[in-house]
Amino acid sequence: MEAAIEKAVILQPFVEEISVKLDRNLMTENRFGYSELTGLMFDVEIVTRVGFSYCRARLAPEKGYPFMSVVECNEIPGISRH
Repeated sequence: MEAAIEKAVILQPFVEEISVKLDRNLMTENRFGYSELTGLMFDVEIVTRVGFSYCRARLAPEKGYPFMSVVECNEIPGISRH
């Protein structure tokens, strides 16, 4: 599951890196005999780049909801072509 999500997300514009891990300890079997995935089960970190600006973000559970939280942003000075 993790690899499939990573492979799909990395195809998106501006995505440079993606790491997805699933916390299987949070899985509980439902009445049909399988576990349903929820956002809180995922540990995700993503790096995006637009031009020379990079941003790293991760899922951060807050009040029972998996919000995406910006961890850091950096800008790399442009390279002079002179």
